[in-house]
Amino acid sequence: FRFNWLDLSVDGLEETHNRQRDPQGRLRGESSPWNVVMNGFKHAREVVIPYREGGTVSALMTLTRLNLSDVGGLAEFVFENKLADEMHYCPMSPERAENFLIELDDEEFGHAWSELVRVFQRYGSEHVFFKLFQLEDLEKLERAVGSRTLWKALTGESVRTFVEGNVIFAIEGVVVSFFPVSIWPHEAFFVDADGVTALLTPRNSPSTNCVGVWERRLLTP
Repeated sequence: FRFNWLDLSVDGLEETHNRQRDPQGRLRGESSPWNVVMNGFKHAREVVIPYREGGTVSALMTLTRLNLSDVGGLAEFVFENKLADEMHYCPMSPERAENFLIELDDEEFGHAWSELVRVFQRYGSEHVFFKLFQLEDLEKLERAVGSRTLWKALTGESVRTFVEGNVIFAIEGVVVSFFPVSIWPHEAFFVDADGVTALLTPRNSPSTNCVGVWERRLLTP
């Protein structure tokens, strides 16, 4: 028995990953967050069907102000060492008060975006993915690239939508998957990195309809 895919969360290079996952520095040696996830990558191929047969090992990076400087370096480390087939990025969507302290602000989001552009240029959209889950992050993207650029991407011929409610579009070579949690029928979730564990926690969907909001905002770019 083997899995079709396996996701492993790695939130930066060793020092950064350890700081985000274990801010108190209590876990050492083999139990350190970095050594735990590296051990996972070491054995991942043993439990996932081969890539040529459709199996995928993915590295997931939750972006915060602690690790935004590792966006490019982590992709290089993962792919050069053949740890994973795909690299997935998404900003943290904080739910708990303490995590708002490490949420990306506009300037930091813009820096992370510039790094993502370079990562996509180097490794391509077949191996790199960028996902947004909350309206606030789409607004940060608008401020990073400009309203007209985002409007053009969302209304262009290449934009794709699926029955699950997500929208896929490309800006500056970065393929963006936007999953509005207000209309996501299967699992509305937030990615909330708590410094120890990244949680994918089912929640009640917010009342705001993200698509409706953006429809009104972008009618006059």
